[in-house]
Amino acid sequence: MANSTLLARLAFRSGDYSYGMFVYAFPLQQLVIANLADSAEPILVCILTVVLTLPVAIASWHYLEHPTLGWMKKITAGMR
Repeated sequence: MANSTLLARLAFRSGDYSYGMFVYAFPLQQLVIANLADSAEPILVCILTVVLTLPVAIASWHYLEHPTLGWMKKITAGMR
């Protein structure tokens, strides 16, 4: 097994946070830029955005996305 595949499996063992990262990164990035004003260095914005977005994406997966997917499986199973 390739190291990248193993790393991906370990990273997503407790959930798939990619959608949350995608959805919340831009608004949080804009919030960071607005609060840093003139000192908004690109690398600082990037680091702060990731640090802020990851916990939001994790919470979104565990409290919104994952329960909704389970709910949808129950609904679609009843339609068969």
